[in-house]
Amino acid sequence: MINGNTESGSKRASSKDQHSSQRALDDLLELLNFIYTKLKVYGADTVLLSQVFGQMTYWICALALNHLMFRKELCNFEKAIQIKHNVTEIQSWLSSKGFGVHRETLEPLVQASHLLQSKKDESNLDTLCGEMTSKLKPKQVCLRVISVNDYCF
Repeated sequence: MINGNTESGSKRASSKDQHSSQRALDDLLELLNFIYTKLKVYGADTVLLSQVFGQMTYWICALALNHLMFRKELCNFEKAIQIKHNVTEIQSWLSSKGFGVHRETLEPLVQASHLLQSKKDESNLDTLCGEMTSKLKPKQVCLRVISVNDYCF
């Protein structure tokens, strides 16, 4: 009976996490649409639009990678699937607005999610450290846990 309640509670928590994650993605896409619409209304040139959304895409990727590196609870298989889904949605949005060239900017995030989803053993070490992580820096591949003492001076 206790196990049943625990499993039910964890299923509810998982469902709540998925809902909040979907809401966060919807909010981000809504913000991107809002900015795009406002810039179009004010007659922004296509070059300016491309630069703005290219920079925003870069920031999204950088912030997401920073969160992955410093938040251990995000480094698991389920979150990797969620990240991959969110990145795919953002890439689809970029393509739909004519900014497909900036899809490549999110590639480090795609590779990080693939790395989190992959089996890590010696048999696939070359793949993990080669083609699968070509857009990541070595410190991004070797995620480490940083203790509070590392920040003390």
